[in-house]
Amino acid sequence: MILDPSKIWIFESLHSFGRALSGLDDASGPIAVEQGVRVQRPGEWGNRPPVIAAMPGAIEPSYPKLEGRHRQTLPRVFRANSGTMGQDNNAIHANLHSGNWNIWLVPWRTRADSTMVITVNPGTMLTLNVRDWPQRSTDRGDDRSRILRQAGHFLTLVPGIFATTPSISAAYSRLDRLWETVQDVDPQQDLLKNHANRLQPVLQDLLGHPRVVLRSEHSMQKLQNVRRVDAKSLRWLSAQPGRNTPERAGARQRIMVPKRDITVDTLENRVLRAFAMLTVQESDEWLRKNPRSNDRQLIQAHQSRARRIERALGERRVRVADYPVKPNFPLRFDFRYREIWRAWKELRESSSRLETEWMWQERTLMELLGLRAAMILQKNKGGEILSHAPVLPADSRPEQGRFLKHGGVDFVIATMREDSLKTIPFHSGDRVSSPGAVADVENEAVVWWTPCAGSESRDRENLPGLSCLSWDQGLKEWADSILA
Repeated sequence: MILDPSKIWIFESLHSFGRALSGLDDASGPIAVEQGVRVQRPGEWGNRPPVIAAMPGAIEPSYPKLEGRHRQTLPRVFRANSGTMGQDNNAIHANLHSGNWNIWLVPWRTRADSTMVITVNPGTMLTLNVRDWPQRSTDRGDDRSRILRQAGHFLTLVPGIFATTPSISAAYSRLDRLWETVQDVDPQQDLLKNHANRLQPVLQDLLGHPRVVLRSEHSMQKLQNVRRVDAKSLRWLSAQPGRNTPERAGARQRIMVPKRDITVDTLENRVLRAFAMLTVQESDEWLRKNPRSNDRQLIQAHQSRARRIERALGERRVRVADYPVKPNFPLRFDFRYREIWRAWKELRESSSRLETEWMWQERTLMELLGLRAAMILQKNKGGEILSHAPVLPADSRPEQGRFLKHGGVDFVIATMREDSLKTIPFHSGDRVSSPGAVADVENEAVVWWTPCAGSESRDRENLPGLSCLSWDQGLKEWADSILA
């Protein structure tokens, strides 16, 4: 298929776009977006996000933009997807002679959203029916969230490992050891266990003795019941008509005076209730997914304490804190509330991070695949690393599913070929020159992004990369072919 470079195109997936660039027919053809026209995604397309493709200049800066509560500019990648590992990409290069296509990724649905609206250009809207798209679930048999948490946990540790290890080879050795244990890591479980052990005495103390304050509120009181007046009372009284106090009290003989009252509806207790509610929610999700875990009793006890606190504060009409919150004196300096404030921020960060990782899961898993390719290539005995670019964290983590600056690692590896030293550059992330590739070596040996395969679950087939922890066999064959 020949694409008109003057138009903006919507493709069913990265794979469909790659086939179009390769000149291959695709049953699900692309849709051309006309300026000022509202476009709807065809119902026969699969239950996965499409991609937006255009030549440079066709879409204005800061567009396309996702609308709604997650309003943001869509991430742009300068590559196309054209197949699976080992596919020849000469045909694709032939179709790129007119310039580089820009591709924008569309996120996966979050929560129970049924419609997604994207402003492609000012006045040009794309409406997506996402009702049938897979969404993040808390069911026991659904391990998607766990895999995304593991991927995010692994990628978060990578920059620190490279920064604190004395040599590149030692850094990759640490990454190999971490990779072997990543399937056993559950960041949600670790956080809940940490809170259960650390906050047990704090929660027990706060359950029986929450912080209370004595507040003075002005209200109208009968004159014979007045015991104390202040400056505000005197100013109010002097403004009333009459020659003396009884006349100024009026027919009902009431004046405004201060009334002291003890209340627990303070900012720190609102934060405490918000923390307790979030703890119950996160614990429920974890307990449903892990019915046989050894830590189940510990987390159940922690959840029970949080539920009792939430119920007690609710009975005393303590409101729930709305984020963001500017911490007051008790949240900063009271030991009990300082611990609650810290734990609440950790829970919120964990919950919001998982939602972001779910939205941009393809980008996260593509980054993980490129890093794993680098780990296996350098581990091969046929070559040695000569130089390695710094591995830095993204400016904000995760940045629309990206954890590493430039989206990957780059190095030069040396190997002996025909009694001579041969240098081979490896690239992943933004520096990949092969269109559609996650990683490449000399623009020839390419690692492509492939959807999940071999799963019997229909839902999982719609979720790319869920077999990410079983990539090794294909990557080892790829590395052996390079250094043979």
